Amino acid sequence: QGLQNLVPAQFATTTGSGGLAASSPLSSLPQLSSNSSARVKLYLDFNGDFQSSWGSNTNVTTKVFDQDGDFVIADFGTNVIGHLTCAGDWSLIADRVVWPDGSIRPIGKANFPAIDGAGRLWFSVTASAGSWRNRSRQTESDGYIAVVEEWQPGRPGRARVVATELGGTNELRFNADGTRLYVAETGADHITRFQVGPDATLTG
Repeated sequence: QGLQNLVPAQFATTTGSGGLAASSPLSSLPQLSSNSSARVKLYLDFNGDFQSSWGSNTNVTTKVFDQDGDFVIADFGTNVIGHLTCAGDWSLIADRVVWPDGSIRPIGKANFPAIDGAGRLWFSVTASAGSWRNRSRQTESDGYIAVVEEWQPGRPGRARVVATELGGTNELRFNADGTRLYVAETGADHITRFQVGPDATLTG
């Protein structure tokens, strides 16, 4: 309780897009805590995180935050990528994606978002909405990964597909320098590694 009392007053009420980001770039953040013996510790992971056990809770997934501390949400229920500020303001980032053949289609079962070091928003899609409704015991390999290269809260971005034919695409993670992307293909029972190109392409 009282987390607002653990930080200087000038930062305690700083929320919303465009606030802290301009004066505090991600590169200014320390990689390790400077006080390992602090009475209270906060763990921040801007790409979200999963823990199988956390206190008395199990299978806990924290959401992805943008640089201002607001939420980026891959909404599995409504098939969209959205943005939610700490003040409660929601806006659409994307509800459709551009495929390699140029067609524009609904996103489908959006699963997991991640923001890379360049600020690009990547997200996994477990399956198309159609195949999910008609799924049998085995998940079809129509999952994919997409990226929104330029986006900002309150304004929809252009999402494009960068990897296809994935089985039950789930969580995705970048390595430390952002040159590789790992994705859990839950439906295929394995993890796939991609090489990340400077132009937001995936090979591997």
